[in-house]
Amino acid sequence: MLGAVREVLSDLREPGSAARHNLLRSIEGLAAELGTSPRYRARLEEAKLRLITDEEARAWLGSAWKDIEHALLADLAAPEPTIRQAVAAAIRSLGQKLVADAAMCERIDLTIELAITEAIPWRGKLAQFISDVVRQWDTRSFTERLELAIGRDLQYIRVTGTLVGGLVGCLLYLLSAALE
Repeated sequence: MLGAVREVLSDLREPGSAARHNLLRSIEGLAAELGTSPRYRARLEEAKLRLITDEEARAWLGSAWKDIEHALLADLAAPEPTIRQAVAAAIRSLGQKLVADAAMCERIDLTIELAITEAIPWRGKLAQFISDVVRQWDTRSFTERLELAIGRDLQYIRVTGTLVGGLVGCLLYLLSAALE
């Protein structure tokens, strides 16, 4: 049995194998069906509601999160955190896989492109939200906060801007006088 499992996993690792192609096609089909099927959507919504409303599930998730948080913080406090090493190894491995598998790179590019395309319709609302927030700012208090945050650099920016503006103005005046 273990030999068969190893053989299947070996086939799945090969970029051009039929097993890998079939698995990827099945995953893509399932993802498409999950995204479009009203039946799956209803079942996922029902499961989500059960999970949110069930006290035992919420208590278990809270406890599990606290355990994970404690383990992560303890590991990060260690002289040589294993999490950092594992994340670095995972990133290296992903990079090596992406370099070796052009089809995977193309699928990731397509996924990013689709995500951005989905976000574009929100662009106008986001710009409007930012404009509304900025309009509500008190100019005087914002200016004071900015001056406190930037400090002496703000004065340097003002002086530099004045000098550069003056030089450009002088050059433009000299050019217009020379061309007349």
